[in-house]
Amino acid sequence: PTEDYMAQQGTSLSLGTSQGAWRPDDSERCGDENAGSCVNLVLHPHSMKRFAYDIITVLFMAYEFVMIPMDTAGLTDKTPLISQIDLFVTIFWTVDVCANFFRGFLVDGVVELRVRATAGAYIKSWFCLD
Repeated sequence: PTEDYMAQQGTSLSLGTSQGAWRPDDSERCGDENAGSCVNLVLHPHSMKRFAYDIITVLFMAYEFVMIPMDTAGLTDKTPLISQIDLFVTIFWTVDVCANFFRGFLVDGVVELRVRATAGAYIKSWFCLD
């Protein structure tokens, strides 16, 4: 892949993409006859958007790791603010399940960005646990 493409996607060559990352051409964008190849919907595994999303996910996990045991032990009061935060966290995790169908991944050093492949990989791996 070219450095211009890598910069456009927010990736860096030092993260393993220099070993043959797949670069979609214009024939494999959404809206053509190639069903399941909407690569512009899939987050590149080394993009800054993906990194930011993963950081937000870690923050929500930390919140859950603290609040679930405290709620179970009866150590928290269900104030309106806590209830709203809990609702927001629940919505986030629901959206996260849907978003995981559109997360690119590496296969033998090649970036996979096809929707069918990302959805299939997610269903075969974490979907049941999520």
